[in-house]
Amino acid sequence: MLTLPEELTVQFHREIVRYEEEKKMPYVTTAERIGMEKGLEQGLQRGLRRGLLLGALDTRREDIIRMLRMRFDPAGPLTAAAERLTMIEDAGRLQDLLMEAARLPSLEAFLGHLGVMREAR
Repeated sequence: MLTLPEELTVQFHREIVRYEEEKKMPYVTTAERIGMEKGLEQGLQRGLRRGLLLGALDTRREDIIRMLRMRFDPAGPLTAAAERLTMIEDAGRLQDLLMEAARLPSLEAFLGHLGVMREAR
């Protein structure tokens, strides 16, 4: 690696800026390019993990609604319960609610457990 004296470093950067303006293209160093690629890769991985988590949570919510429909055959939609379930992003809590949907004796009991007042059918 070559280290330029300070005066030449300043001159080099001036030339880069002039060249960028002239060519209308920014100069990106190898280190910057590698950093951008790593950042992009990390962002994609985070997005994928978040997408997988959200998909799993949606599946668990759908399982709860299916369990309630199967056990209690509600005539009307479970809008209040579904809306409340969408606010829960804890997989463990949703798993507990699925168990409660299977255990509790009535839809009213489940809605009370969920903290939702039952809508009129």
